[in-house]
Amino acid sequence: MFKRALLFSLFAVIFAPMVASAAAVCHVPNLIQCLDSACAANIETNPGARCIACASRELADLARGAVTNEYNFGRPAAQMQSLALGRAASNVLTDAQLRELPTDPGARYAAARKLCFEKIAGCGDTDAERNYDTLINKSCEAVITADELARVMVAKPQKTERACESDINLCLVADAGCGADWAGCAENNDFNRVFAACVVEKDCGHLAVDTLRTASIATRDNYFAARTTNIENVAAARRDARDRRLAGARADCASGATKNACIAEVCSYMPNRCGNDFAHERGHATNFCKYIDLACERIKQ
Repeated sequence: MFKRALLFSLFAVIFAPMVASAAAVCHVPNLIQCLDSACAANIETNPGARCIACASRELADLARGAVTNEYNFGRPAAQMQSLALGRAASNVLTDAQLRELPTDPGARYAAARKLCFEKIAGCGDTDAERNYDTLINKSCEAVITADELARVMVAKPQKTERACESDINLCLVADAGCGADWAGCAENNDFNRVFAACVVEKDCGHLAVDTLRTASIATRDNYFAARTTNIENVAAARRDARDRRLAGARADCASGATKNACIAEVCSYMPNRCGNDFAHERGHATNFCKYIDLACERIKQ
Protein backbone atom coordinates (compact mmCIF):
# COMPACT_ATOMS: atom_id res chain seq x y z
CA MET A 1 0.00 0.00 0.00
CA PHE A 2 2.83 2.32 0.91
CA LYS A 3 4.60 1.56 -2.38
CA ARG A 4 1.46 2.33 -4.37
CA ALA A 5 1.04 5.65 -2.62
CA LEU A 6 4.70 6.46 -3.19
CA LEU A 7 4.42 5.65 -6.91
CA PHE A 8 1.34 7.84 -7.19
CA SER A 9 3.14 10.72 -5.47
CA LEU A 10 6.10 10.36 -7.82
CA PHE A 11 3.77 10.38 -10.80
CA ALA A 12 2.10 13.58 -9.53
CA VAL A 13 5.44 15.28 -9.00
CA ILE A 14 7.08 14.21 -12.27
CA PHE A 15 4.30 13.91 -14.81
CA ALA A 16 1.58 16.34 -13.67
CA PRO A 17 3.62 19.44 -14.59
CA MET A 18 4.32 17.87 -17.98
CA VAL A 19 0.61 17.24 -18.56
CA ALA A 20 -0.27 20.78 -17.52
CA SER A 21 2.44 22.17 -19.79
CA ALA A 22 1.22 20.11 -22.71
CA ALA A 23 -2.33 21.30 -22.16
CA ALA A 24 -1.16 24.89 -22.41
CA VAL A 25 0.45 24.42 -25.84
CA CYS A 26 -1.49 25.98 -28.70
CA HIS A 27 -2.98 23.48 -31.15
CA VAL A 28 -2.17 25.33 -34.35
CA PRO A 29 -4.54 23.43 -36.72
CA ASN A 30 -7.47 24.27 -34.44
CA LEU A 31 -6.41 27.90 -34.30
CA ILE A 32 -6.22 28.04 -38.10
CA GLN A 33 -9.68 26.48 -38.37
CA CYS A 34 -11.06 29.09 -35.98
CA LEU A 35 -9.47 32.03 -37.78
CA ASP A 36 -10.52 30.60 -41.14
CA SER A 37 -14.14 30.69 -40.00
CA ALA A 38 -13.78 34.48 -39.88
CA CYS A 39 -11.28 35.07 -42.66
CA ALA A 40 -11.68 32.32 -45.26
CA ALA A 41 -15.37 31.56 -45.71
CA ASN A 42 -15.00 30.96 -49.47
CA ILE A 43 -11.32 30.04 -49.69
CA GLU A 44 -12.23 26.98 -51.76
CA THR A 45 -13.33 29.22 -54.65
CA ASN A 46 -11.36 32.38 -53.92
CA PRO A 47 -7.66 32.05 -53.02
CA GLY A 48 -7.64 35.72 -52.05
CA ALA A 49 -10.34 35.29 -49.38
CA ARG A 50 -7.99 35.55 -46.40
CA CYS A 51 -6.39 38.65 -47.89
CA ILE A 52 -9.74 40.32 -48.59
CA ALA A 53 -11.17 39.54 -45.16
CA CYS A 54 -8.25 39.91 -42.77
CA ALA A 55 -5.24 41.66 -44.35
CA SER A 56 -4.56 45.39 -44.15
CA ARG A 57 -7.19 47.64 -45.71
CA GLU A 58 -4.99 48.53 -48.71
CA LEU A 59 -4.04 44.94 -49.45
CA ALA A 60 -7.65 43.87 -49.05
CA ASP A 61 -8.78 46.51 -51.56
CA LEU A 62 -6.18 45.34 -54.08
CA ALA A 63 -7.17 41.71 -53.59
CA ARG A 64 -10.86 42.51 -53.92
CA GLY A 65 -10.20 44.32 -57.20
CA ALA A 66 -8.24 41.34 -58.53
CA VAL A 67 -10.94 38.70 -58.06
CA THR A 68 -14.46 38.37 -59.39
CA ASN A 69 -16.19 36.62 -56.49
CA GLU A 70 -16.74 38.85 -53.47
CA TYR A 71 -16.13 37.77 -49.88
CA ASN A 72 -19.34 36.84 -48.09
CA PHE A 73 -19.11 38.14 -44.55
CA GLY A 74 -22.53 36.82 -43.64
CA ARG A 75 -21.90 33.18 -44.47
CA PRO A 76 -23.36 31.00 -41.68
CA ALA A 77 -21.00 28.97 -39.53
CA ALA A 78 -22.94 25.80 -40.42
CA GLN A 79 -21.91 26.19 -44.06
CA MET A 80 -18.31 26.90 -43.17
CA GLN A 81 -18.15 23.82 -41.00
CA SER A 82 -19.00 21.65 -44.01
CA LEU A 83 -16.21 22.96 -46.22
CA ALA A 84 -13.41 20.71 -47.41
CA LEU A 85 -10.98 22.35 -44.99
CA GLY A 86 -12.07 19.90 -42.29
CA ARG A 87 -13.24 22.42 -39.73
CA ALA A 88 -14.72 20.97 -36.57
CA ALA A 89 -17.81 22.64 -35.13
CA SER A 90 -16.05 23.19 -31.81
CA ASN A 91 -13.20 25.10 -33.49
CA VAL A 92 -15.13 27.72 -35.45
CA LEU A 93 -16.79 30.95 -34.39
CA THR A 94 -20.55 30.90 -33.96
CA ASP A 95 -23.02 32.67 -36.23
CA ALA A 96 -23.60 35.30 -33.54
CA GLN A 97 -19.87 35.95 -33.17
CA LEU A 98 -19.40 36.20 -36.93
CA ARG A 99 -22.21 38.73 -37.22
CA GLU A 100 -20.54 40.91 -34.57
CA LEU A 101 -17.14 40.97 -36.33
CA PRO A 102 -16.21 44.24 -38.10
CA THR A 103 -16.09 44.23 -41.89
CA ASP A 104 -12.91 46.32 -41.99
CA PRO A 105 -10.20 43.67 -42.61
CA GLY A 106 -7.68 44.82 -40.02
CA ALA A 107 -10.28 45.26 -37.30
CA ARG A 108 -11.92 41.96 -38.29
CA TYR A 109 -8.66 40.04 -37.91
CA ALA A 110 -7.93 41.64 -34.53
CA ALA A 111 -11.42 40.80 -33.23
CA ALA A 112 -11.29 37.25 -34.64
CA ARG A 113 -7.93 36.62 -33.00
CA LYS A 114 -9.28 37.66 -29.61
CA LEU A 115 -12.28 35.33 -29.93
CA CYS A 116 -10.20 32.43 -31.20
CA PHE A 117 -7.66 32.79 -28.38
CA GLU A 118 -10.56 32.37 -25.98
CA LYS A 119 -11.86 29.33 -27.86
CA ILE A 120 -8.54 27.53 -28.55
CA ALA A 121 -6.68 27.10 -25.27
CA GLY A 122 -3.02 28.06 -25.09
CA CYS A 123 -2.98 30.21 -28.23
CA GLY A 124 -1.84 33.82 -28.37
CA ASP A 125 -0.50 36.56 -30.62
CA THR A 126 2.77 34.79 -31.38
CA ASP A 127 0.94 31.66 -32.57
CA ALA A 128 -1.27 33.70 -34.87
CA GLU A 129 1.62 35.75 -36.24
CA ARG A 130 3.77 32.69 -36.95
CA ASN A 131 1.05 30.56 -38.47
CA TYR A 132 -1.88 32.58 -39.74
CA ASP A 133 -0.20 35.79 -40.84
CA THR A 134 1.74 33.63 -43.29
CA LEU A 135 -1.49 32.26 -44.73
CA ILE A 136 -2.86 35.77 -45.12
CA ASN A 137 0.31 36.86 -46.91
CA LYS A 138 0.13 33.86 -49.25
CA SER A 139 -3.50 34.65 -49.97
CA CYS A 140 -2.52 38.19 -50.94
CA GLU A 141 0.35 36.92 -53.09
CA ALA A 142 -2.08 34.59 -54.90
CA VAL A 143 -4.17 37.45 -56.31
CA ILE A 144 -2.01 40.59 -56.12
CA THR A 145 0.92 41.17 -58.45
CA ALA A 146 4.44 41.27 -57.01
CA ASP A 147 4.83 44.91 -58.06
CA GLU A 148 1.66 45.96 -56.25
CA LEU A 149 2.67 44.03 -53.15
CA ALA A 150 6.10 45.64 -53.12
CA ARG A 151 4.58 49.10 -53.57
CA VAL A 152 2.18 48.66 -50.66
CA MET A 153 4.75 47.16 -48.31
CA VAL A 154 7.36 49.83 -49.06
CA ALA A 155 4.98 52.76 -49.07
CA LYS A 156 3.04 51.83 -45.96
CA PRO A 157 4.76 49.49 -43.51
CA GLN A 158 2.79 48.29 -40.51
CA LYS A 159 2.93 50.59 -37.52
CA THR A 160 4.82 49.66 -34.42
CA GLU A 161 3.00 49.04 -31.16
CA ARG A 162 4.33 52.30 -29.71
CA ALA A 163 3.20 54.34 -32.73
CA CYS A 164 -0.25 52.77 -32.59
CA GLU A 165 -0.55 53.45 -28.87
CA SER A 166 0.25 57.13 -29.41
CA ASP A 167 -2.07 57.52 -32.41
CA ILE A 168 -4.98 55.71 -30.77
CA ASN A 169 -4.66 57.75 -27.57
CA LEU A 170 -4.77 60.99 -29.59
CA CYS A 171 -7.73 59.69 -31.58
CA LEU A 172 -9.63 58.84 -28.39
CA VAL A 173 -9.41 62.35 -26.91
CA ALA A 174 -10.13 64.15 -30.21
CA ASP A 175 -13.42 66.04 -30.48
CA ALA A 176 -14.71 63.48 -32.97
CA GLY A 177 -13.89 60.67 -30.53
CA CYS A 178 -14.43 60.68 -26.78
CA GLY A 179 -13.34 64.29 -26.34
CA ALA A 180 -10.76 65.67 -23.95
CA ASP A 181 -13.29 65.37 -21.10
CA TRP A 182 -14.30 61.81 -22.14
CA ALA A 183 -17.91 62.99 -22.36
CA GLY A 184 -18.47 61.01 -25.56
CA CYS A 185 -17.37 57.75 -23.93
CA ALA A 186 -18.98 57.81 -20.50
CA GLU A 187 -20.69 54.49 -21.32
CA ASN A 188 -18.60 51.40 -22.13
CA ASN A 189 -20.56 50.75 -25.32
CA ASP A 190 -19.68 54.22 -26.61
CA PHE A 191 -16.06 53.78 -25.58
CA ASN A 192 -15.80 50.42 -27.37
CA ARG A 193 -17.31 51.91 -30.52
CA VAL A 194 -14.90 54.87 -30.57
CA PHE A 195 -11.92 52.70 -29.66
CA ALA A 196 -12.63 50.23 -32.47
CA ALA A 197 -13.02 53.11 -34.94
CA CYS A 198 -9.67 54.58 -33.82
CA VAL A 199 -7.92 51.21 -34.24
CA VAL A 200 -9.18 51.02 -37.82
CA GLU A 201 -8.58 54.70 -38.62
CA LYS A 202 -4.98 54.53 -37.40
CA ASP A 203 -4.22 51.25 -39.27
CA CYS A 204 -3.50 49.33 -36.08
CA GLY A 205 -5.77 46.33 -36.65
CA HIS A 206 -2.75 44.05 -37.00
CA LEU A 207 -1.93 44.46 -33.29
CA ALA A 208 -3.53 43.00 -30.19
CA VAL A 209 -4.87 46.11 -28.44
CA ASP A 210 -6.61 44.64 -25.38
CA THR A 211 -3.94 45.97 -23.01
CA LEU A 212 -4.26 49.46 -24.47
CA ARG A 213 -8.06 49.24 -24.30
CA THR A 214 -7.89 48.33 -20.60
CA ALA A 215 -5.41 51.15 -19.89
CA SER A 216 -7.57 53.67 -21.76
CA ILE A 217 -10.69 52.67 -19.83
CA ALA A 218 -8.71 53.08 -16.59
CA THR A 219 -7.60 56.55 -17.73
CA ARG A 220 -11.22 57.50 -18.43
CA ASP A 221 -12.42 56.15 -15.08
CA ASN A 222 -9.62 57.95 -13.21
CA TYR A 223 -10.55 61.20 -14.98
CA PHE A 224 -14.20 60.90 -13.94
CA ALA A 225 -13.21 59.97 -10.38
CA ALA A 226 -10.85 62.95 -10.14
CA ARG A 227 -13.47 65.28 -11.61
CA THR A 228 -16.04 64.10 -9.06
CA THR A 229 -13.52 64.62 -6.26
CA ASN A 230 -12.70 68.13 -7.52
CA ILE A 231 -16.38 69.07 -7.70
CA GLU A 232 -16.92 67.79 -4.18
CA ASN A 233 -13.87 69.72 -2.95
CA VAL A 234 -15.09 72.97 -4.57
CA ALA A 235 -18.55 72.49 -3.09
CA ALA A 236 -17.06 71.81 0.36
CA ALA A 237 -14.84 74.90 0.12
CA ARG A 238 -17.82 77.07 -0.77
CA ARG A 239 -19.85 75.63 2.10
CA ASP A 240 -16.99 76.37 4.51
CA ALA A 241 -16.63 79.94 3.21
CA ARG A 242 -20.38 80.50 3.52
CA ASP A 243 -20.40 79.11 7.07
CA ARG A 244 -17.45 81.33 8.03
CA ARG A 245 -19.18 84.43 6.63
CA LEU A 246 -22.40 83.54 8.44
CA ALA A 247 -20.59 82.98 11.72
CA GLY A 248 -18.79 86.32 11.34
CA ALA A 249 -22.03 88.14 10.57
CA ARG A 250 -23.72 86.64 13.63
CA ALA A 251 -20.80 87.68 15.83
CA ASP A 252 -20.95 91.26 14.48
CA CYS A 253 -24.69 91.35 15.07
CA ALA A 254 -24.22 90.18 18.66
CA SER A 255 -21.59 92.84 19.36
CA GLY A 256 -23.40 95.58 17.43
CA ALA A 257 -20.35 96.13 15.23
CA THR A 258 -22.28 95.94 11.96
CA LYS A 259 -24.93 98.48 12.99
CA ASN A 260 -22.35 100.83 14.56
CA ALA A 261 -20.35 100.73 11.32
CA CYS A 262 -23.51 101.59 9.35
CA ILE A 263 -24.30 104.56 11.63
CA ALA A 264 -20.72 105.82 11.43
CA GLU A 265 -20.79 105.68 7.63
CA VAL A 266 -24.13 107.53 7.41
CA CYS A 267 -22.90 110.15 9.86
CA SER A 268 -19.86 110.75 7.71
CA TYR A 269 -22.20 112.15 5.05
CA MET A 270 -24.08 114.44 7.50
CA PRO A 271 -23.20 118.20 7.50
CA ASN A 272 -22.06 118.07 11.12
CA ARG A 273 -20.91 114.46 11.24
CA CYS A 274 -23.44 113.69 14.06
CA GLY A 275 -21.52 115.84 16.53
CA ASN A 276 -22.51 116.14 20.22
CA ASP A 277 -24.78 119.08 19.52
CA PHE A 278 -26.48 117.41 16.58
CA ALA A 279 -28.34 114.46 18.07
CA HIS A 280 -30.98 114.74 15.38
CA GLU A 281 -28.35 113.75 12.77
CA ARG A 282 -27.47 110.64 14.78
CA GLY A 283 -31.16 109.86 15.12
CA HIS A 284 -31.59 110.00 11.33
CA ALA A 285 -28.53 107.76 10.88
CA THR A 286 -29.83 105.28 13.47
CA ASN A 287 -33.23 105.09 11.79
CA PHE A 288 -31.58 104.59 8.41
CA CYS A 289 -29.56 101.64 9.77
CA LYS A 290 -32.54 99.80 11.28
CA TYR A 291 -32.39 97.41 8.34
CA ILE A 292 -29.32 95.94 10.08
CA ASP A 293 -31.57 94.90 12.98
CA LEU A 294 -33.92 93.16 10.57
CA ALA A 295 -31.07 91.33 8.87
CA CYS A 296 -29.56 90.25 12.18
CA GLU A 297 -32.92 88.92 13.30
CA ARG A 298 -33.10 86.67 10.22
CA ILE A 299 -29.69 85.11 10.72
CA LYS A 300 -30.05 84.31 14.38
CA GLN A 301 -29.28 80.69 15.22
